[in-house]
Amino acid sequence: MKKKIAALLCVIILVSLCGCARQTAPSSEPEPYTGMANPMVESSPEDIMNTLGVSFVVPEGAKDVQYFIISGEMAHMMFTLDGVECIARIKPTAEAEDISGMYFEAKPIKAEVGRCPANVMLAEDEGKRVGFCTWFDAAPGISYCVVMRDGADAESLLALAEAVYEPMQDDAG
Repeated sequence: MKKKIAALLCVIILVSLCGCARQTAPSSEPEPYTGMANPMVESSPEDIMNTLGVSFVVPEGAKDVQYFIISGEMAHMMFTLDGVECIARIKPTAEAEDISGMYFEAKPIKAEVGRCPANVMLAEDEGKRVGFCTWFDAAPGISYCVVMRDGADAESLLALAEAVYEPMQDDAG
């Protein structure tokens, strides 16, 4: 008797679970993608300033400039400069972070952007010289980076970093 009750309960549970699946008639319309939302939201310099309290300086000669906010916490600017794809990012943060989105092993080249210590990283990727420069401005608590997708060397990355960097305090701070 106990075995019959247990078997009946198993059947009831299985039927309940199967009955939870939604049955719909086949459709020629594709179902909408319901995966994870894209963390990059198209934005504007004004939205970035209002949302994150930071701003970019657009390098002279930059073309096709686009702005985004990533995950509601980081500003992202994409542009082309002298035919090279570039990225600049700014993130308010309590301590230095590598916000480059570039993941390769290289020996960091120590440098400075403004009065801030910086690291430049260079690598080869499919025959292209790629690289990034990261720095942290401790006074306002902001991490920065610039990325070059080709033609990267320490000098060009540091020049790009200086071109997009706007210190949040004066030299006396």
